[in-house]
Amino acid sequence: IFYTLDRAKQLCKLLLAVEERRVSFRELGVGSGSGQKRVLLFPQGKREPEDEGDFVATARREFIEETGDPSNLARHLKGDLDRTWYVAAKMAVVFCEVPS
Repeated sequence: IFYTLDRAKQLCKLLLAVEERRVSFRELGVGSGSGQKRVLLFPQGKREPEDEGDFVATARREFIEETGDPSNLARHLKGDLDRTWYVAAKMAVVFCEVPS
């Protein structure tokens, strides 16, 4: 998750991607069937051997693979970034500050 902070070190901007996708209305809790809806996207994927068990390396590789990195944000995905592991989801979330 990419974000910027203001001068007071408060959250200023949060980068979220939205895409039109075919979704199950049941999974959204709004009936049955499926249809096109705008949904929030979070690049995700499995660790590969070249990631060497590093969540940040996985996040960088997956972000580039899934988005093409049109704004060159992946250059900020390095070093000891904040991350959280969600056991039930078997998923890590990496938080990356981007200079404003």
